[in-house]
Amino acid sequence: MDEGRVLLNCGIVRHKLPDLWIAPRDGLFFGCGKEALDHISDKKDYLLRDEIKQEVLHLITTPVEHEKDPVSRQKVETDSNGVISISSLPSKIFKIIFSLVDKADVISFGLTNQYLLSIVGDYLYRYPLSSYGKMASLPILATDSNKIPDKYPPNLFSKEELDTMTPLSQFMELDTSRSCEWPGVKPITQHWRHECHRRGLHRDPGYQYILPYLRIDDDTYLPPNETWVLRNLTTKQIIKRTTIPVNPEFNRGPRAELFSFYNILADKGFWPSTSDETYLQIHPKGEWAGHRLQITTLSSHEEETKNEEWTDISDEIREEHEQKWINQLDRRGPPRSWLSYKLPEPGSREKSEYDRMKVPLPSGRGWLRYIRAEIRKREKSRLDRIEKNLSKPGCGCTECYSIDAADVANAAKEGKSLKRPAPPPS
Repeated sequence: MDEGRVLLNCGIVRHKLPDLWIAPRDGLFFGCGKEALDHISDKKDYLLRDEIKQEVLHLITTPVEHEKDPVSRQKVETDSNGVISISSLPSKIFKIIFSLVDKADVISFGLTNQYLLSIVGDYLYRYPLSSYGKMASLPILATDSNKIPDKYPPNLFSKEELDTMTPLSQFMELDTSRSCEWPGVKPITQHWRHECHRRGLHRDPGYQYILPYLRIDDDTYLPPNETWVLRNLTTKQIIKRTTIPVNPEFNRGPRAELFSFYNILADKGFWPSTSDETYLQIHPKGEWAGHRLQITTLSSHEEETKNEEWTDISDEIREEHEQKWINQLDRRGPPRSWLSYKLPEPGSREKSEYDRMKVPLPSGRGWLRYIRAEIRKREKSRLDRIEKNLSKPGCGCTECYSIDAADVANAAKEGKSLKRPAPPPS
């Protein structure tokens, strides 16, 4: 992976290994060929969705490995009395076998004795852990289209690499039948528990000892109480999450959404795919394009860089991005990240400034339901108005009261009947 490169393409990752491009597919996915399977996801094609902010952070974040996981990982030694048995095999052999079979089978195997239970527990704990940070410390670019940029930052690729890069057009017909995207730790462990219940493994007395490993989630490896930093290994600069004034409700470790490391990465690492001067005036090149980036905890960073000089540019980054993202991060009003609001006194019914600024507008598919409801509401109001006008004395002609077949049909759905009154006697 030392020779790897990463390109972020409108939320799409492209990873350059020595012999392979992982290129976008139809602007939605990227895929990898056989050459990179060992590097990416345990011999499976690795595809990412268009909405991959969290996946990008997942790939460049170095997680926290706790000294004590849910159950002590101290292995239980067994006395085989000099007889070679399955318990005599080293744990490394077991883990190679576990990687080739279904995880429910692994759990069932671990319930056979205490020694195997300790090995299975250690494997289940480390299985999600190994998926983090696969692209950490690699040079990164953020591009703006599905084509390869005209030029690259200096010293990013050698001339030989540029000559051997596979054109993107050759990746448009990738087979996505074996697609695999990272859903997060919690859905994986939930699936494990479901399979155990389906097979009746939860009735085994030893299941209670394996259950803590089936309840871990992303916060196990990315604890929100830690101070996380995005560090540039090329320029020796760091950005702290805690210096960004985010409401505690949204400050959830390195994956916080409103002012995330992803937004900083996409802006500071931006490299346009065109050399057009007019375009570059609007979208200038990022200072970090082609730099090696990593997300880690502040404690880990300080431990690794005791005798090195690093620059904290958190305040500078905040000032740069505050106005730039103010109308983009939250469509429901001013970004909650930067609200300097005063909380009401305890016991007071007064709403805080933060709550008063919330505008309950729907998002996603909710917009469709919202629009349909508004149409029905306005149509009903129109029918009521027509019915009220028809009840008044008048000529009842279409010029006075505009009624068409659609109005009659809509009124029938509402249980109403629209009929023009008879004209007054002459």
